[in-house]
Amino acid sequence: MRDLFVLTLLAATLVAPLARAQDIGPGTEFGPGLTKAPPARPAVTRGARYMGFVERFNRYYTDSAWRPLKTVYVSPNGTGNGATRLTPAAARPAIAAARPGSLIYFLRGRYPAACYEFSQPNSGTYANPVVVFGERNPNQSLGVALNCCTTGRASCFNFEAANYIAVDGFELIGGNYGVRAVGADYAASQHSRGIAVINSNGHDQERDPFFTGQSDWAVFERNIAHGAKDGDGHGIYLSNGSDWNIVRYNETYSNASSDFQINADPLSTCADVGIPFNDPRCDAYAGTGEGGQGASDYFLVDGNYFHHSDVRPNFTSVRRSTIRNNVFGFQTRHNVSFWQETYNQKLGSSDNKVVHNLFITTERHGVQFSNNSTRNAFANNVLLGV
Repeated sequence: MRDLFVLTLLAATLVAPLARAQDIGPGTEFGPGLTKAPPARPAVTRGARYMGFVERFNRYYTDSAWRPLKTVYVSPNGTGNGATRLTPAAARPAIAAARPGSLIYFLRGRYPAACYEFSQPNSGTYANPVVVFGERNPNQSLGVALNCCTTGRASCFNFEAANYIAVDGFELIGGNYGVRAVGADYAASQHSRGIAVINSNGHDQERDPFFTGQSDWAVFERNIAHGAKDGDGHGIYLSNGSDWNIVRYNETYSNASSDFQINADPLSTCADVGIPFNDPRCDAYAGTGEGGQGASDYFLVDGNYFHHSDVRPNFTSVRRSTIRNNVFGFQTRHNVSFWQETYNQKLGSSDNKVVHNLFITTERHGVQFSNNSTRNAFANNVLLGV
């Protein structure tokens, strides 16, 4: 038991600090009085290749030299024009007026009934993202707390068919979702692109602290997701055939359901809209025209700590992805599953690299591959049954 305790503690010690949203380290200046704290080393840099494709991630994440074209300051009781810290605006009109290259700078404080909407008109672009930044406290802990509202989508940040928006440094409390990002439709051309959520802490949502659907080239890095309730209860839930995502250095725990889930959901994205599971529009790989809306391809799940929730992480119809350097467990019931929900062999969670992970289980399996989830490379992992 002593060796088990030491190994588990070592794994948690190595991974957990990377996931702490508050431990963001020293910032770099990108304008008068503005402190940015991006990850020291993004998983991919701007213009590089990502799993065989030219990257299309949010520039705020990939390019440390990015600078905003316009900065607007907001505060909980702002009534000014937002031009300076001394004349902050209210958050909602500033967000509604955002355009490519805008930085919406939230001054420290607690924002009540905070539900902020983004759609195509106030989106960013690959060249000029929209960035929503939460000011830190002097000790670099999170300084902006949003109490998510309880009306409409009840989401602190709701992205509806919005592209290239980055959220950096917020505590997101309650509501249904902390961040919700969905595309316009299931077809690949209708997916949203370039959402990045980093250095944030989502907790006590009725559904999911972090949720996406039909969202490509998304990044979730250095976030904490915990306390999700029975309404859905996933810590991070990425759904509806999203592709080319990075999930890195996050921590999830104490969630009512699966604390991390990638669910391509072909029952919705294909069957419910009249597309057979064996139609290329459903089962083709991402990047092949309008193919692949029934699977999630080309994910990087790296250096996360998923632990102490009701049930395991799920990888459902996830293909050609890399899952490495993660700690999975303890979970209340059992641990990780790679599987699918259809009869089509092409939609199994297949052709993945699962390497250098720690899987801990107190009940049934530590990790399983089922329902035509084949051709996965499984190497250099540690499995512990306790």
